[in-house]
This record gives sequence, structure tokens and C-alpha cells, in this order.
Amino acid sequence: MRYSFIIPVYNRPEELQELLESIMRQSLGDYEVIVVEDGSTRTSEEVIQRFIPRSIPSTIIRYLMVAPLVHETSERTMPRATTSSS
Repeated sequence: MRYSFIIPVYNRPEELQELLESIMRQSLGDYEVIVVEDGSTRTSEEVIQRFIPRSIPSTIIRYLMVAPLVHETSERTMPRATTSSS
């Protein structure tokens, strides 16, 4: 059985690091971690990149970031999704 940890994040890279360290200490054999960052100005991508080499082979770490995108003809901010995975 594979476990999935879905973690929403907004401007909290330090807390994400603590959480990932805790997950890595678990005795679960097969799991994935999906981090969804929604428009943060302080991204967690660097934290994620440090954990990818430390993960066990059966672990998948995915990072999804929704970045604000301003449309040229409007002041409204539109979300834009970007992905990074191992």
C-alpha cells in the first residue's frame, strides 16, 4: 500500500523542512509527498531539492507551485501552475 502526503504550503519553507524531516523518519516503506505551494513569495523549492537525494528509492517527492500571473490587459492576478518532480 502506498501512502500519500499532500501538503499545502504558503510562505512557510522552515515549517515544510520540519515536516519533511518528520516524514522521512517514519517507518513507512512506500509513500509519496506532494507539496502544493499557492502563490508564495517565499518558495519552498530549495527545501524540496535538498530532500530529493535523501529520499529512499520508492519515495516520490512532487512539488507543484501556483504562481501569480498578471494579465497584460487587466490588473487581476491569474494563477499559473508549474511543476517539478523527481
